[in-house]
Amino acid sequence: MSSAKKNSPKKTMSLYEWQRQNQKHPNKPVDPTVSTSKKSTSAQSSAISKSNQTSGTIREWSKFHNPYHFVPARKGGRIEDLCVTAFDDRKLNHVTHDRYVENTHSGRVLCRLTAETPFFVGDEQTKEAIENSPAEVSPFSVDGEPAIPATSLRGLISNIAEAASNSALRVLENKYLSRRADYKTESLSAIGMIIVGKDSNDKDVRKLRPLSLPQLKCDRSKKGYYIEPEYQVMFKRPLLKVYIDGYCKKFKDRRAVQPPEIERKRDTFLAEKNPNSYSADKEDFWYLKLVGGCDITTDNTVTATSIHEKNYRLLGQKAVKGEGPISQSEYEREQPAEPKKYTRGILRILGLGLADDRAKEIPTSKTHEIFIPYPEWMEKEPVFDCEDAAQHFELLAAERTKEDINLPFHTKGSDRNAEVKDKDKSKTYNIKLRDGDIIFFRPDVNDPKKIAEISISSIWRQSAGGTSHDYFRAISLELLPFNPERETITIAEQLFGFVEQDFSSDKSNLKDRQARGLASRLRFSHALFKHWKVGRDNGSNYYLDTVTLKILDSPKPPSPALYFKHSNGRGGYIGKQQLSPKRHHPQGRKFYLHQKKEGNPWRTKRPKERCKQKVEITPVKDGAVFYFHIDFDNLSDFELGLLLYSLSPSNDFHHKLGMGKPIGLGTVKIEPVGLFTINRKERYSVESVEDIFSEERKRYHYGWLKNKGNDLILKELYRQEVQDYNKGLKQIDHVKLRQDFADKTDKEIQKALELLGNPDNIKLKVHYPQLEGKDIENENFKWFMKNDERDNRNKQCLKPIELTPLS
Repeated sequence: MSSAKKNSPKKTMSLYEWQRQNQKHPNKPVDPTVSTSKKSTSAQSSAISKSNQTSGTIREWSKFHNPYHFVPARKGGRIEDLCVTAFDDRKLNHVTHDRYVENTHSGRVLCRLTAETPFFVGDEQTKEAIENSPAEVSPFSVDGEPAIPATSLRGLISNIAEAASNSALRVLENKYLSRRADYKTESLSAIGMIIVGKDSNDKDVRKLRPLSLPQLKCDRSKKGYYIEPEYQVMFKRPLLKVYIDGYCKKFKDRRAVQPPEIERKRDTFLAEKNPNSYSADKEDFWYLKLVGGCDITTDNTVTATSIHEKNYRLLGQKAVKGEGPISQSEYEREQPAEPKKYTRGILRILGLGLADDRAKEIPTSKTHEIFIPYPEWMEKEPVFDCEDAAQHFELLAAERTKEDINLPFHTKGSDRNAEVKDKDKSKTYNIKLRDGDIIFFRPDVNDPKKIAEISISSIWRQSAGGTSHDYFRAISLELLPFNPERETITIAEQLFGFVEQDFSSDKSNLKDRQARGLASRLRFSHALFKHWKVGRDNGSNYYLDTVTLKILDSPKPPSPALYFKHSNGRGGYIGKQQLSPKRHHPQGRKFYLHQKKEGNPWRTKRPKERCKQKVEITPVKDGAVFYFHIDFDNLSDFELGLLLYSLSPSNDFHHKLGMGKPIGLGTVKIEPVGLFTINRKERYSVESVEDIFSEERKRYHYGWLKNKGNDLILKELYRQEVQDYNKGLKQIDHVKLRQDFADKTDKEIQKALELLGNPDNIKLKVHYPQLEGKDIENENFKWFMKNDERDNRNKQCLKPIELTPLS
C-alpha cells in the first residue's frame, strides 16, 4: 500500500449516515465516524444476501431515510417550571390573565409562511370512503383563497416549544401498547363460553365455562396426550373440537401482484348452509355424528380414537366421513333411532364477513371452522372467574377498533356494540363480551381457577409492557399531560395552557375540587394567502390537481425497532417480547423529515386498491406565501425567547404542516417579520390618556420590523404596526431574546431539532422500511417480519439520535 493511500483521511459519515450500516453488535451502535471499506461492506452485504436469499432481501438503511425520527425527552433540565403548590396558592407571578404585569412582554409577533412544497390542511370531509372510492376532504380556505387555520399553526408551534424546552407532552393519548402474539408460543387453543352471573354485591360478573380442550402434546411413554397442570382443574371430562372443512384458495388472476384470497368450497356444509357462529346474538344448536371417542385417565392423560393430530399434537376429533352438522329442525325430523347417533354442539364461525370483505385479510392457510360438542350435561359444569381477563381483552380490542373499525374480527352473526359518545354524538363499534359468546382462553398458572387471558381468535395480541403513559412516566412523571400526580407546570404549559386530566380509575383526587386549568397567553390568527414566492406566478390558480394519497399508515407503536431505545441510552435492536418500561424508554417526540423535491411522492400508484384507507385531496401549490400573527400577554424574557425560537429554531429550519407529512407534503418556512410590545404602564398613564386623540399617539412602544417597514404586504395587513414603527419606536432585540433562550436549553435537544428541521441534511430517499424491489404500498410490514428473523448481528433499528455526532 502506498504511503499516500495509507495516510489518506478516513471517510466520515454525514449526520444521517448512522443509517448506512447494520450494527455489528446489538449493544454497540455503529460509529458514523468509523471508516468503511469496500471489503467490509461487500462481505457484510454478501452475508445478508445469503441469509435472505429465500424470502426477499431487506432494504438496508444505507439506501433510505425513515420518514420520522425523534427529539429526545429528558428527565430534567427544564427551566422556569412553576410549582403546583404555588399555582394552587395563586402565587403565579406573571403567569396570569387578571392583570398586566410590569416588566413582562405583551404585544404581537408578525410572521410570514412560505410553502416550500405543496401542502394540504383539510376543512371538512365531503365524501366518505367506499369500497372502490376514497374519502374526499376539502381544503381550508377563507373568502375563496387558501388559508391555514389558527389551530393548525398553534399545534405546529406548540409542538416545537414543548420539545425545545423539554416540557410535558400536552397531548399524549394514554394508549395501551400491544403486539401480535407469537403463533408458536403464545396462541390460545382451549375454547370456552362466557357466562354472565352475579357477584356478592349482585353486580353482573363474567365467568367462563370450559368447552374444548387445548392442543395437547403426545406423551409417548403413556400412549396418550398429557393435560398441562393449569388445565387439569377445568377439564375433568374431555371434549374435543371438530374442524369443519370448507375453504380453499382463490386466484382471481394468476398474474396479479396481490396475494391470493380464500373462498368457500362448493358443495360443502359452509357453502350450502352459510351458518352463523354461536354467540350472544345467535344461540343456535347443531348436531353432528362423531366417530371414536376420548377419555381422561387418572394421571391426566387423554386417550382417544379417530383423532385429528398434527406434529404429535392432539388438535381434535373427527366426524363421520361425509357427514356435516344438521340444524335443530333437521335433527327433530330424524327417525327415532337416528338422534342417538348425534352429538349436540355449537359452531364457532369466523366467516369471511359481508360481501367477503375479510377474504383479503384472512390467511390463506385457513381451511376450516369449528364444531364444539355441547351436550346438555355441560350446562351444569363449573364456571371460572374471567372478568379481569375480559376487561383486558376489551381494552386491547378498543385500541384496535380505533385504528380500523373492522378490527378485531368478530364471529359471524354476532354484533359489535355501538356506543354513542356524548360530545359529538359519533358512534364507536367496540367489542364487548357478553353471555354466550365463544372465546379462546388460557388459565392462570398460579391460580388454575382463574382465567388469565381470553380472546375471540386463537392468535391475538399481548401487552407490550403497558401504556404510552407508562413508558414516558419511566423517564419522568413531569413529561405526562397534566394530572393530579404532577408536581410542576412546565413552561410550555404556562405558555400554551393546559387542562388537568385524571387517568386513574380512582377519581377521588378530583372529587372535592375543580380540575386545575390555565388558558393560553398566546392567541393565533389564521394564516392568509397574500402572494407567490419570487419566481412563481400562479395568479389565482392556487391548487394542484386533485390527487389520491398513499395510505397514511405507518409502523405504529410499539414497533420497538423504531420507537424505543434502551433506558441507559445505548442503541441496539429491541424485540417486541422484550419491551418493558423498566428497561426501555421511548425515543422521544416524533418529528417528520423533509424530502427531496422529486416528483409527487405522495401520489398513490394504486388508486383503486384499499380505497377505504385512502383520501383524495387538493394540495396548495408550493411557492404560496401566507401571513399570520400571534398576540401574547405577560411573557417573561425566557418565554418570549421560547416563542421566537419555536417560530425559527435556526436559519435553515423548516416546519412540517398538514396532512401527508411522511410522504412528502407539508414543508414550510416560517419567518418572524415583526415584533411589537406595549408598555402598559406608559400606555395607561395620565399623560397618555389625555393625549388619546393625538396623531402621534402610538399603540406600541417597542418594535422591530424586517426591511424597516418597506414590505407592502405588511403595510396592508398590519397598518397600525407599520405606522407606529415609522413614528419611531424603541428597538426590541428579538435576536438576543431568541438566543438567550437557545443558550439555556438542552444542547442535545437543540441540535436534534435543528438537524431534523434542515432539508439539506436529507441525502437519500425518504420512505418507510421495505424489502428490496417491493412496492412500498404493498405489505411493508414484511420488512419488520424479515428483520425480526435475522440473527442479532444483522437486525436493524432506528439508532437514537443522541448517539449521532451532531456537529
